[in-house]
Amino acid sequence: METDHQASNGVLHVIYSVMDSVYHKGGSVVSQMVQSCPNTTTTLQLIYIAGLYPVLDKTNPITLLVPTNSAWQYLPSGFLDHLIKTPSLLQKVLFAHTLPSSWYSAGLSRRDQIKSMFGNKIIIDKDRNGRVYWSGASTTLSDVTAINGVIQVIDKVILPKHLLSLEEIREFTKTN
Repeated sequence: METDHQASNGVLHVIYSVMDSVYHKGGSVVSQMVQSCPNTTTTLQLIYIAGLYPVLDKTNPITLLVPTNSAWQYLPSGFLDHLIKTPSLLQKVLFAHTLPSSWYSAGLSRRDQIKSMFGNKIIIDKDRNGRVYWSGASTTLSDVTAINGVIQVIDKVILPKHLLSLEEIREFTKTN
């Protein structure tokens, strides 16, 4: 693969095979998590709790950045419980991991910026081996194709700085 060739209207990547996933493509991004993405059950449960399963199941096309189970455990003590008790905040966190369009690793370049459905910018980085980082979160399983998009499993939860209002921060710190 040859990457990052500058053109007058963008960047060109030359690939030598068909860009596709090795995973079954029978379901949506949320149903594919069950079939193809081990160690993401926490994210799936949170999608159900937030009431977003029908939305993410039908929105087309999207890229879902899915934190691993262990990524959720790295949040500050009690914060995951706070998210579960605050569905509107949980929805914001999950939409911060949802990108419009299908973003495959081969089509991404360093310093690309993609706006999430929450409105935060996801900044792309790539190492010399082609591993993609989404605002600092490393891809642990990439390019899982689904009917309505693609899944990128990541090792961190992305929490945009402007996600929590001052009131939400005060409320969370009072209870912990």
